[in-house]
Amino acid sequence: MRYKIGSLIALMLALLLCSTGCNAAFADPSALMHPPQAAGELQGINEALNQAIGGTYSFVYPTSGSYRSSNILKDLDGDGNNEAIVFYMPESDQQIHLNLLCRSQNVWKSTFDLNLQCAAVDRVEFADLYGDEALELVIGTSLYTTNSSREKQLSVYSFSDQILNLRLQTGYTSFAVCNLTGGQKEQLLTMSLSEVAGLVAQDETGVVQETRKRAYARLLGVAESGSQIYGEVSLDSGITAFSAVYSEVLEDQSNAVYIDAYKGPEIMITEVIRYINGRLENPFYNPQTQTNSMTQRTAPVAARDIDDDGRTEIPALHEIPGYTAGPGQQYLVSWMKFDGSRLQVSDTGMMNLDAGYYFSVPEEWNGGVTVEVIDEQTVCYRVWDAAAAQAGDRLFTVALFLEDDWETAQQSGYQKLAAGEGTVYGVLQNTSANGSLQLPYEQLVSDFVVL
Repeated sequence: MRYKIGSLIALMLALLLCSTGCNAAFADPSALMHPPQAAGELQGINEALNQAIGGTYSFVYPTSGSYRSSNILKDLDGDGNNEAIVFYMPESDQQIHLNLLCRSQNVWKSTFDLNLQCAAVDRVEFADLYGDEALELVIGTSLYTTNSSREKQLSVYSFSDQILNLRLQTGYTSFAVCNLTGGQKEQLLTMSLSEVAGLVAQDETGVVQETRKRAYARLLGVAESGSQIYGEVSLDSGITAFSAVYSEVLEDQSNAVYIDAYKGPEIMITEVIRYINGRLENPFYNPQTQTNSMTQRTAPVAARDIDDDGRTEIPALHEIPGYTAGPGQQYLVSWMKFDGSRLQVSDTGMMNLDAGYYFSVPEEWNGGVTVEVIDEQTVCYRVWDAAAAQAGDRLFTVALFLEDDWETAQQSGYQKLAAGEGTVYGVLQNTSANGSLQLPYEQLVSDFVVL
């Protein structure tokens, strides 16, 4: 739905749609039947935008990232006053525009307008790329190509004299703001997937070519003379999509970027990128095989801070004897920390992805315990009799209950492990089961994590 200039509800509507988790590139203002009136600062921005555009338009929303609003307030130059960045589409040209508004003496004014020439705004971030405590605007956009597919373009703008100046532009598949060099300047780490032609064979009839995929990461920054490339490093050539990308300080105090990536629909890996002695490094990459086998797992289990110590652990999956994948997605997982030189196991435990929980177990559980999935909410942990190749005594059962059903569950002998939103996790123990494999109730409560 379109709306006319002079509507004072449009800006508030855009912010409200964003706060409710709208992921669409465009939104329909009629979704709110009686939206509140814009007031104060928002009203001033709206009036200045309407005056500058002078026609009918629609707001445009970034589809991913931390900034999902069509209207973003940010202090770009560090003077204590916010600038306003608005994404919109005029009815006149049906192109996505960026409008910059600045405030002087409490009066908002549009000072810059840019046609982004894109199909959608993918993501917006801010970074101090010059190390001067001012922020550069980083915009990822999706572009239409001749074959109707989408390519992404990353554009970096600096702010001065109330306008935006383009400093860097490059293609990307995913990106992260980071500081791998450890100095005052932040950088951008771009991840890209591309296809390259490779020579397969050559005979008297000619050359046979095959197309292979290339995955790589590039560390970028800006300098007074233009863009700066700190380095480039190969990633696993089998990567088909990037998942989570985030920065972290390792135990040796070096900075790193963790990249969770898919190799097809199920297999996942985690790459760790560092900048050491002036070189970009990927310590898990094998150049001979062009793969990362060190962190590869056969199920989509993401890296995470499983023990809440502020550092990321990478999962390694173990086979559970007597269990075949089915409802509940059960995994025996060892969680490994990267200290800057090697991976070390910090914890091992059972994970139920569907029910959303994890708890630590002793080493004896690896090969000594199996799981029996009763349903997606109820799992029975049993001793595994390797000689007979069958399940033995029940150790305990973990089940997920609605709050309204918890009183009945307690009457059946369940004890509370943790609470979720309107739910309770409970355990029913078999106190007569194998003592070396049994986990005391107090230990289960201490080690139980709701994912």
